[in-house]
Amino acid sequence: MLLESIRELGILIPVAYCSGMLVDGHQRLAAAKILEITEIPHIELVGIPEILYLELNRHRPIAMSELVGLLRRSNDPKLFTGLIEKAGFNATPQFAAILQYLIKNTEFKPAQLDSLPANVWRELGHLDDKMEKASAWLVNLSGTAAEKRLVAGLLRQTVRKKAWPAEMPDGNAAQAIAVFNRLVQPRRHKALDRLEPMLAPEKLPAGVKVKFDATFEHHGLDFEIHVGRNSLARFKQAQEIAERIFSEVEEI
Repeated sequence: MLLESIRELGILIPVAYCSGMLVDGHQRLAAAKILEITEIPHIELVGIPEILYLELNRHRPIAMSELVGLLRRSNDPKLFTGLIEKAGFNATPQFAAILQYLIKNTEFKPAQLDSLPANVWRELGHLDDKMEKASAWLVNLSGTAAEKRLVAGLLRQTVRKKAWPAEMPDGNAAQAIAVFNRLVQPRRHKALDRLEPMLAPEKLPAGVKVKFDATFEHHGLDFEIHVGRNSLARFKQAQEIAERIFSEVEEI
């Protein structure tokens, strides 16, 4: 729609610069280039360009790549916290830490910076000396934003529990979640490894189903038993299954 409007009417609102930085009118300028318009109305503003950029674009979310770019350009410690907050983010110590790292690390492309939501970057800010390795790995990991958020939270737990892996796992985010879950909850997964084979369908009598809480927060077993006139023995079989599980899996 903007392209068609400019094609028909031209650029009605000038783009704005401040100290050589384009602070407003990026889409208008991009449309003008597509339409090969060479004379573009513009105005020069006076002020701090990074702050003007955020004020003139506050109608939309600011991407991580934009925020990092503004902080790099400013390079003013006095403006650091103010720019973060004006961009709509909370300047927590962890978010500040990851931003300081990203400012210095120019290897990340804008698409990579924007591939992780701000809350995921904030989680990575908890990792201290593991931050660099985890960030480079996570931006390239295949998976949804929700999965990567969970991965980042699990990475934080591996640091807290001193269970950091020797190598970052291959595969996608879902596979990484499984790996890190085992690292941060080894007892639970050892219990699951013992329990699940015992509850395999081929190990249960016909007409008997067993459910349990895989987090082990709620103890016990739930039995579903279909009983007919000639299958009352299933009660006894269910009791034997429960006794064996309780004796071998103390988490239940």
